[in-house]
Amino acid sequence: MPYLKIYAPDFSFEQKKIMAAELTDCIALALDLPEAERDRITIHFMPYRLENMAIGGRLLSETEEPDYHLEFYDAALTQPKKEKLLRYLMPLMLEQLGLPPSGAGRLNILFRACQPDDLAIGGKFTDANPA
Repeated sequence: MPYLKIYAPDFSFEQKKIMAAELTDCIALALDLPEAERDRITIHFMPYRLENMAIGGRLLSETEEPDYHLEFYDAALTQPKKEKLLRYLMPLMLEQLGLPPSGAGRLNILFRACQPDDLAIGGKFTDANPA
């Protein structure tokens, strides 16, 4: 099942609620997931402090411009699915983060395809092609 980690400075409770709902809808739509699978999409917020990340040898606290990193995990992530997710996720995340299109370089998305035997849910390995 889709699992999204968001590495970013901490968001407020309200921001997290909105982002979780909108990202879940976005992922379900991009992957054409049935309602039963939509309920298994996990959004995991991984807050960091700006002084705990550096880019180009400078702490982000010195620039006060955070970078954002998303890791998307799912079984059977084909290139067309990655491309569709990217088309759906980028504009939504730019909007949620308040970044203009020119700030897209501050948002990184890493796709990680899991094999069916890489993840167990409820004590059972996932199956990319359920019968």
